[in-house]
Amino acid sequence: MPGAWPDESAVDLLVLSEVLYFLALDEIRDLTQRIATNWCPGGHCVLVNYLGPTGEGLQGDEAAELFIASLKAQLGIRQDVRMRKDRYRLDILVRGE
Repeated sequence: MPGAWPDESAVDLLVLSEVLYFLALDEIRDLTQRIATNWCPGGHCVLVNYLGPTGEGLQGDEAAELFIASLKAQLGIRQDVRMRKDRYRLDILVRGE
């Protein structure tokens, strides 16, 4: 991912759990571009990111913020949920109608 992104028709639910911090910044940007082409208006995107040390180039918070900022730059989205616990964060994004 993001290279293996399917060329399907519009999707209304995306779930990205424990994957964003494995991507580099350019891969996150590529992923958001691919999502922008398939994500239908009113659809939801659920992000779950671990907040402890990942041993990767990006940490969970940083990866989630970069993903959200890149997606907002391309689409009208709102963030319906932003929840933080000790070890993870949950974000629910909705694409504008």
